[in-house]
Amino acid sequence: IGHDVRWTDNDIEPDAYIVEAVMPKHLRHDRPIIVHAENLISRGAIETHAWRTGAAVVFNSDWLRRLFRTTYGGEHRVVEVIPPAFDARSTGPRMLPSPPSAEEVVIACASKWWKRPYKRLPLHVKAVEILRTDFGWKQARLHIFGWEPTMPYFHTPPHYWAGMNMRGVRIHQRSFYRMTWPDLLSQTHLLLHASAIDSGPQVVMEALSRGIPSVISNNMGAVEWIRDVGKAAGRVVEIDNVTEV
Repeated sequence: IGHDVRWTDNDIEPDAYIVEAVMPKHLRHDRPIIVHAENLISRGAIETHAWRTGAAVVFNSDWLRRLFRTTYGGEHRVVEVIPPAFDARSTGPRMLPSPPSAEEVVIACASKWWKRPYKRLPLHVKAVEILRTDFGWKQARLHIFGWEPTMPYFHTPPHYWAGMNMRGVRIHQRSFYRMTWPDLLSQTHLLLHASAIDSGPQVVMEALSRGIPSVISNNMGAVEWIRDVGKAAGRVVEIDNVTEV
C-alpha cells in the first residue's frame, strides 16, 4: 500500500527489489531485496538460491517455508508467508450439475507435461474415465492443456498409456495454450491438479479467482489455499506423503 510496483522502469529508484530464486548480478540502486521463494529446491538451488542475500523472504505457503527450513537447516531472520491474492466474489462457485445432464461437463488440467511427469497426467485421465464409467457422468470431458507430442516419458517404460481409455479426452497442443486457456476456463466446471509435489500451482490459484472448484493432491502449497477458502474451493485428496526435505 502506498508503493509503486514497476517492471522495466530502470531509471526510477524503487522502494525495494523483488527477486525470485537467483539474485541478479547488478542492481542499479541500493535498496532492500525481498526474495519471492516460489520454486522448488533442486541440488543446484541449494548453492545459488538468493534467500541468503535478501533482506526478507516471502513464501506463498507454510508448506514451502517448512521445505526451505529443513533443506537449508535454518531460516532467514525475516520471513513472511503471503498466499497469492484472489477474489471470486463476483463469480461464485461453479459447481458440477447434479444430476448429470446432457450438457458437457468441462474438466480441465494444465501443466508443462513434456518435462514434468510428476504432474501425473495419466492419473488425471484415469480419474475422468472413472467419473464417466462408474459414476454416470457420460458427458464429462477432460481438456488437457500443455500437450507436447514429443514428451520424453510418453514412449518409455513404464508404458503409462497402455490400455488408457482416451474417450472423453481432448488434447490442446502447447502452441495454442495462451489463446484457448482463458476461453476454456470460462466454461470449466472443475480443475484437476494431482501433482505428486508442487510448491504453489498457479493454475489452482487461477481457478480460485474464477470460482472454479479444484480437486488436488495433498503434497503442495495449494492445500492451504483450498482449506482456507472452504468447501466451495474444492477438495484435497490424501494420496501422498507430505514432503519435508
